[in-house]
Amino acid sequence: MTQKEIINIVEKYVKDACEADATGHDWWHIERVRQNAVLINK
Repeated sequence: MTQKEIINIVEKYVKDACEADATGHDWWHIERVRQNAVLINK
């Protein structure tokens, strides 16, 4: 299994687990944090 495949599996799991979250830590919050981490890493 490639790294990209693993990332896709984890991404789907997190989306499914967090889609109904009402605390503000839904998928879109997690995605914003991920994108910021990528930018900071650069």
